[in-house]
Amino acid sequence: MSIVIFVVLGRLLSPEDFGLVSLGSVLIDVGALLTVSGFHRALVQRERLEPGHLDAAFWSSTVVGCALCVATVASADWIAGLLDEPRFASVLRVLSLSFVIIAVGAVPYAMLHRQMAFKAFAARQLLATVAGGGVGVGLAFSGAGAWALVGQALASAVCSTIVVFASARWRPRLRFSVTHWREIAGFGTLSLGIDLLDVLKNRFDDLLIGVVLGATALGYYGVAFRTYSIALEVVTYSLSAVVFPILSRIVADRERGGRAVVTITKFTVCATVPLFLGLAAIADQALLGLFGPQWGPAVVVLRILCVAAALGAGVTVTRDVVLAAGRPRLELHKTLVYTLLLIVGFAIGVQWDLSGVAHSRAVVAAVMIPIELYVLLRVVPFNVRSYMLTWIRPLPAVAAMLAVILGARAVFDPPISIVWLAALTTAGAATYVMVLWLTAQQTVREGVSRLRTRHV
Repeated sequence: MSIVIFVVLGRLLSPEDFGLVSLGSVLIDVGALLTVSGFHRALVQRERLEPGHLDAAFWSSTVVGCALCVATVASADWIAGLLDEPRFASVLRVLSLSFVIIAVGAVPYAMLHRQMAFKAFAARQLLATVAGGGVGVGLAFSGAGAWALVGQALASAVCSTIVVFASARWRPRLRFSVTHWREIAGFGTLSLGIDLLDVLKNRFDDLLIGVVLGATALGYYGVAFRTYSIALEVVTYSLSAVVFPILSRIVADRERGGRAVVTITKFTVCATVPLFLGLAAIADQALLGLFGPQWGPAVVVLRILCVAAALGAGVTVTRDVVLAAGRPRLELHKTLVYTLLLIVGFAIGVQWDLSGVAHSRAVVAAVMIPIELYVLLRVVPFNVRSYMLTWIRPLPAVAAMLAVILGARAVFDPPISIVWLAALTTAGAATYVMVLWLTAQQTVREGVSRLRTRHV
């Protein structure tokens, strides 16, 4: 559903519209994390959770969210002047309402995450997507331009908050316990630091491109990055929602935690590597066929981002493992290194336009692999040989998939079209599944079994 809405908006709106709202969303993402203050993970990770913890987290988040909303409205003109984007002020003011909406829904969302309430998460995602998509597409068809994306974001946030409140069946009390707040603030503050660095790591390139290259260039980069993010959500974000609560319960048993890390990595690599390398092989068909010929400059960016994601597929579980083990300071240090490397890389890469920024992300992703492995080994012991085999096992199937896709493109030289996109995707996916079944049948059987039982 979200993909269809994204495609429709991509056909109706201009790169400048996407760039303008993407620039605003960078600031909103930072403010949203300050609003939640890391309490989400603290509430999920804490072994003994009392009502006082929930009330303290709710009221502190709500106060911060309201304060940030007021501050953003007051400073919007000044920020727009710094960025030399006059239209940006009004967009930022309206988007700042997100701070209050996110604050109100943060605690019930954490409760559902702690309970692993997957049905509630699915309902939240579906309803928020439909509500946001309906508003966004309706405004886009009426010629609202960038405001279609603003309306989509706000409608989605409101619907999401309503659903999590209804699902959690929890209401805040008019109480605030400083003692309970302090008990979750320590972990929450470190978690907040990690999340802020993570936003800087993931969004500094957007900010840099918007300031240096302008809103239109950011629109191209943003659509490529959003396409990449949708693919990433299919595997890693969905996996994280399941893995973090489970690991929080078992990682204290270091031997069992180590086995779980190898198992999770095995299935993550088998799903992530073919997904991203396959998308890289058909990036032009995907972007130009779905969104239209005006998005040509985004193709090379998407290809590079997909290669970077495939390189890091085997270490995507690191953060969940470290935080589940109650080691947020270690994760903070690792994320700080990653962020600093990216900032330096982006500052150098932006001199070569969009592709230079994307190449910087890929290079840093490769450099971080041994660092991520070192951090994992410090938290839980695992069999390194078994771990490395998880990276190798799907490679024959991936190679066969790429051979089929690239071979078909070389032989038929297909035009850009939805039909060819579907054909290449189907042929590549079928080839991968068949070859993986032939070369790693036990892994496939084990994966299906664990999906049914939801055990790692």
